[in-house]
Parts: sequence; C-alpha cells; structure tokens
Amino acid sequence: MNCLKNITHTTIPNDVVMDYLKIYKSIGMNTHNYEILSPDYQAMNSQITSLDTYYFAKIFDLDVTETRLKSLIYKEVLPKN
Repeated sequence: MNCLKNITHTTIPNDVVMDYLKIYKSIGMNTHNYEILSPDYQAMNSQITSLDTYYFAKIFDLDVTETRLKSLIYKEVLPKN
C-alpha cells in the first residue's frame, strides 16, 4: 500500500468522459448493428474494397491508367444484361 502514495491523481475532463461513454454505448450496439447489416455484408465489403484499392493507387501515385485500375477493381463484376 505504500506505492499508492506515489500515484498522482489526474483529472479527466468531462468532454473526454462523455466521448468514452458514447463509444461504450456504440460498442454495446454491435450485435444489433450486425443483425441489421448482415444481409448487405457482401455488397458493403466489395464496395469498401474497391474504394480502398482506388484510393491506395491514388495516394501512392501508382503508374496505372484509370481504365486499367477500374478493370482490376471490378474484375469479378459481371454485366446485368
């Protein structure tokens, strides 16, 4: 118990506590969000992957033409004819 004398008290601002409570509340809703969003998971996953790939190429200045980049991103997409 002697080590507790060495610990200094730190005051946490109210806005930080409120932000933590909001995060805690949103973490508690994970199962609810999963149930609602699970039917659209594949569509969201492919859309996020394509956007990440596109912006990865843009950020790192890859020497790839726009049409080639889009063909790489959407190579598994088939036309709806």
